[in-house]
Order: sequence, then C-alpha cells, then structure tokens
Amino acid sequence: MKTQSNKTLIVIDIQKEYNSLGRPFYLEGVTPSLENAKNCLEYARKNNFNIIHVKHIQDGEIFSTKNEFSDFINHFEPSLGEHVVIKSNYSSYSSLDFCALLKDSSDVNYVIGYGSTMCCLSTILEGYHKGNKFIFIADASLAKKTALASESVMHLYATEIIKNYAEVTSSADFLLN
Repeated sequence: MKTQSNKTLIVIDIQKEYNSLGRPFYLEGVTPSLENAKNCLEYARKNNFNIIHVKHIQDGEIFSTKNEFSDFINHFEPSLGEHVVIKSNYSSYSSLDFCALLKDSSDVNYVIGYGSTMCCLSTILEGYHKGNKFIFIADASLAKKTALASESVMHLYATEIIKNYAEVTSSADFLLN
C-alpha cells in the first residue's frame, strides 16, 4: 500500500543492538547519527513520504526476538500506515515484503540506518542491480569498528563505496528537500 508520495524513506535496522552498551553491535559514536536519523524520519513523516522500517531478526542471541535488543530504538517505532519488513540477512532484499514494496519502483529511495558497511551497503548494491534508485543519507548512519579501523573510518570507506551505486547526501541537505 503506497501513499501519494513518490519519495520513500527506508529506515534500516535502527534497533537497540546498536545503542546498548556491551552488545556486540554497539556503536560508541551512535548518538549524532541517531539524532540525524530522527530528524530525517520526522521530516519524512511531515512530508508524506512512504516509510519502510526494516528490522533484522535472526536465530541466536544477536538480533533475536528472545531479548529486547532486537526492538526498535525509542522514537523510531513505526507509526500507523508505515511499512515494517523483517529480514534475516544483510540486504533488505532478503525480505520478500521489501522486494514487493520496491518492485518496479521509480521512486526516490532515501536510506538511513545501520550499519553502513553491511546492511545499508548490501541493500543499496542489490537494489542498484535491480534498477532501484537510492540516496544514502550518510550522517544518519554509522559503521561497526573493526580491528583495523574505527567506526568513523569504516563509515567513511563504506560511504565512498556506496557513491558508486547511489547518490550520497547529508541530513541537512535532505531536510532542505
């Protein structure tokens, strides 16, 4: 079910795994990106965007329905009329419901959420090959650190890769949209 807008905000995995200290996917620098994501979501709601919330659920202890860490972060819960899709793999296209929502889409699809090196990147890359158009709001996302690089460095590299498959913008520019 689509609203009248030809713009879609895809909110990927804004779940408590990312802002809960001690969790394997905890992001130390998550607060600024969450604020930017919240501003983008509020703007999209006010401007009648189609909104798709993507939730990662899998077996095991991470992103599991066995605990509260798979829940959406406070203030990111879907509102009435917004779509919620469940995925079990990195790409949002691993959800048949997501595929159906974006099938034959010529919409402008904005992407926010976590993490830029995994779920955002794989969704944009797969969507690119399916003919979908994306705009990644880079400062409304972040990446998990590795043994070799910090969260911000990993996010910078992911954003550079994403530029090959999508337009990249900032939340400030999105809010001027």
